[in-house]
Amino acid sequence: MVVRRPSVLIFAACLVSTLLSTGCNRDSNREERAEAAPSSSKPAVAQTSHAGEPVIVTFGDSLTAGVAGRSYPDDLQDLLNEHGYRYRVDNQGVSGDTTTDGLARIDNVFAAHPRLVILEFGGNDGLRGVPVDSIRKNLDEMIDRLKRANVPLVLLGITLPPNYGADYGKSFT
Repeated sequence: MVVRRPSVLIFAACLVSTLLSTGCNRDSNREERAEAAPSSSKPAVAQTSHAGEPVIVTFGDSLTAGVAGRSYPDDLQDLLNEHGYRYRVDNQGVSGDTTTDGLARIDNVFAAHPRLVILEFGGNDGLRGVPVDSIRKNLDEMIDRLKRANVPLVLLGITLPPNYGADYGKSFT
């Protein structure tokens, strides 16, 4: 049994809604493939090959990269598989990255030819006390580049612990 965090389920529901509105790639024969798959200890959907399928790039820091071998992109891939949506989730999260680092490696996102990008940055900037104007400038540049390339995106947000001060926390949020 896979236990998912409620935020992942809410996020997945929003993403599925986005996929439906941008032209989904749902596999209506998922059940037939599952029945025809050889029996094993793993469910048939876990054995799905994603070569040639449209790509969803998850682009961010350690919250995207994950810890202990699991990440929200892994959960997202599992949910898409379970519900017959044929996409390949490409985890481009790098632990410790800031918005400056993300901006420096955004060309890697374009190289994947994504159908959708999930953008998650800013936490490390906030923890380092980077001026909010600098964070916003970097995020705006990444968003503008994705928009100019006509790549739909989902922007994920984060909040800071309260010990960074009310003014900085409010501005960051």
